[in-house]
Amino acid sequence: MSNTEDRNDETINLDLDEHTSAEDADMDVNTEANANADDDFDYLKEIEEIEAQEKELEEQRQKKKEELERRREEREKDEKKSAAQRKREMKERKKEAEWLGEPFEDDVEIVPTAKKKKSKKGLVAIVIIVLIALAGGAVFAYKMQADKKELADFSQKVAAFQSEKLDGRDFGSHQSYFTDFMKECQDAIDAGDLKKMEELDKKWSEVENTYTTVSNGKTSLDAFASGIDQALSTYSITDDYKATYETLKKDVEAAQKDCDYEKVSDFQKQLDALATNLKSDNLKVIQNLKNDISSVSLDKDYVSADDQKKLDAYSTEVEKYIKEENYAQAVTTLNSWKTDVTALKKTIDDKKAAEQAKAESEAESKRAAESKAAESKAAESKAAASPSEATLSAESAAAVTLNENGKYCPGHVDLTITVKTTGLKEKHNLFALDGTGNQAVGNWQGWTEEKQTAAQTLAAQDWQGMYGLASSEFALGNPLTPAEIASYLDLLPEDLSPERRAVITCALNSVGKIPYYYGGKPSTAGLSGNHFASVTSPDYKGRILSGLDCTGWVNWVYWTALGNRMGAASTYEIVRTGRAINSAELQPGDLLVQLGGNSHVVMFLGWNADGTILGVHESGSVSNVTVGKVHTVWPYYRAFLD
Repeated sequence: MSNTEDRNDETINLDLDEHTSAEDADMDVNTEANANADDDFDYLKEIEEIEAQEKELEEQRQKKKEELERRREEREKDEKKSAAQRKREMKERKKEAEWLGEPFEDDVEIVPTAKKKKSKKGLVAIVIIVLIALAGGAVFAYKMQADKKELADFSQKVAAFQSEKLDGRDFGSHQSYFTDFMKECQDAIDAGDLKKMEELDKKWSEVENTYTTVSNGKTSLDAFASGIDQALSTYSITDDYKATYETLKKDVEAAQKDCDYEKVSDFQKQLDALATNLKSDNLKVIQNLKNDISSVSLDKDYVSADDQKKLDAYSTEVEKYIKEENYAQAVTTLNSWKTDVTALKKTIDDKKAAEQAKAESEAESKRAAESKAAESKAAESKAAASPSEATLSAESAAAVTLNENGKYCPGHVDLTITVKTTGLKEKHNLFALDGTGNQAVGNWQGWTEEKQTAAQTLAAQDWQGMYGLASSEFALGNPLTPAEIASYLDLLPEDLSPERRAVITCALNSVGKIPYYYGGKPSTAGLSGNHFASVTSPDYKGRILSGLDCTGWVNWVYWTALGNRMGAASTYEIVRTGRAINSAELQPGDLLVQLGGNSHVVMFLGWNADGTILGVHESGSVSNVTVGKVHTVWPYYRAFLD
């Protein structure tokens, strides 16, 4: 378009300085006043508003078109406006061009010319169409720029989350959650799907929270796993609890692999229960070792000062470790103490044996010398005596062997002594043996009430604790008669399962037949093959008859009655593997369990009329299987049968 076309040709001067109306003047003022504000115009925000209000965009464009037509009509009336006005109009046009994204040549001089009304309007329409097109292009350009920035920001966000929080970490069963989300994000990025990215961005807070929860849970689980050995470092892991300990570690390792951090609380309870049981078990082991050491008798005349100092140091260390509740170290020290005191005992015994052999040799030499002297004396007597007397004296001297004190010694003699022992309460008890012990003889007034009381008091003492003597006063209990067993079975519900009835029947038939022995476990089902009541090494309380403890008896009953082993060798394992029930759900054959230092298990038989529980169990206080009333409230109720 020429800037200087002939007025006679009625061309239009496009110089926008031409409008001089009052309204344009006001607009110029506003334009100048807002010049600085236009410099900070937020195009991205404007674009978002245009996109959100698409219906209003057309109205805004129409209003702009009408406004531009009005301005041009007014500018045609004021073609001769001053240069100052043209300058202001030029400034306004420049800003309009910048807003519309059009190039602007500020050095172009536009000379006002006259034009016919009809031609001017047509050109104005063309200009308006061009402006609208340019405006749309600008909006599109800015939208493209905004979309590109949004894509870049989202890509950076995804990459940062992947590299900073996910790479190199395994979240087990939760891994797929993060992997799937990251894949969705990458797919949206690759497709340039801004709408999908917007949806994923709204989900980002949820993903971040899930990551925090899982990450913290994994940290907690890992910390628990690494602290198991430390938590049990003060205990000696005995064979009775080794399997439980190893099972706990395997379960924790499996949970770590799956990132199953919600099990930490349950694991902690198991660890606490194991620690409690180990403490009780370790104390028993410690007491047994102490008893073993105390049973070793040392001749003090043969114990050197250094040896005694070493033994005393062992004693001090053990008591120190027990006070600190470092039972593992106490057991280790006791084992070393036992080894050393046993070795010292052997050394002393060997030394005494050598000394005794030497003494016997010297005594033999002395006896030989004395015998020779006697023979010499006999020979002298023979010379003065008759031949028959001399011969007799010589024969007598030869037949008699004198000891070191000159006394006659018959040599080695084997003696067999049979001792019959009786208790204090059975039919043929000690007090009832009038013919031998209850008969007044000399100063013995028989089993008076005072003497019976004294004997009973003496028998009731803790001989192990007071004197270090391992003894047992076990006697088989009184088995139930068939009628008694039948009376208990009549108490069972009629609809009780055959399996439960079989278990109860087996339990009742074992009453009074299986001795209590700490740590005793069955080697087979049934009575034969287990060697119950045979003599074995003493347990920690000195019981010497082989038998079962409470958990061993429960396992034996299930094994014998059903042909299947329970697989739970301790009270802790019974609690862990059995099905948890409450007291109201108890059925005959279910188990009542108590953990800790007084751990015990009882088989539920039924409810007594007074609301107490009737149970069958292997009792340490009775030293056999018994049936009767037990306390009602137990910490754990477990079922192994349907």
